[in-house]
Amino acid sequence: MRNQTQAPKEPPSFILDVHLGKLARYLRLLGFDVAYANHWDDPEIVQRARKEQRIILTRDRGLLERKAVLLGYLVESLDPEGQLQEVLDQFNLRRRLKPYSRCPLCGTPIEQVPKEAVLPSLPPRVARRYRKFYQCPSCGKVYWKGDHFRNLDALIQKARSRTRNNKN
Repeated sequence: MRNQTQAPKEPPSFILDVHLGKLARYLRLLGFDVAYANHWDDPEIVQRARKEQRIILTRDRGLLERKAVLLGYLVESLDPEGQLQEVLDQFNLRRRLKPYSRCPLCGTPIEQVPKEAVLPSLPPRVARRYRKFYQCPSCGKVYWKGDHFRNLDALIQKARSRTRNNKN
């Protein structure tokens, strides 16, 4: 991790480069403020990181060697789940998890909405089967706790329990 002149925001927020799209989704899923777009180039990432006081996460050592970078971390793992565990360990984030509080697509905090508000956009089977719905006020994506949550819950449980000394 690179030194900086000021302390990072608490809780920390991140900006990720093009190589870490899946990690961005995982961190958002766990409730962290993550900026990511696969079209941002290195200068734009550095500029946004400085302006928004974000920690740069990257697999590109050259990005972190830029003089304008205040704080960043070189992610070593190639596997997205390994990357997640690495970042959670590096920044001591396990106690800060707030699963399902942000949109995994854009990072905006999601809000519970009445079923009637999203009914036109729901598949008929989902509309019959579920009562609680959440929506992203930025991108409009609608969420519900469907069958896919079992897979996500496994990821969240791993994120909550794993430490550097317990990597299984």
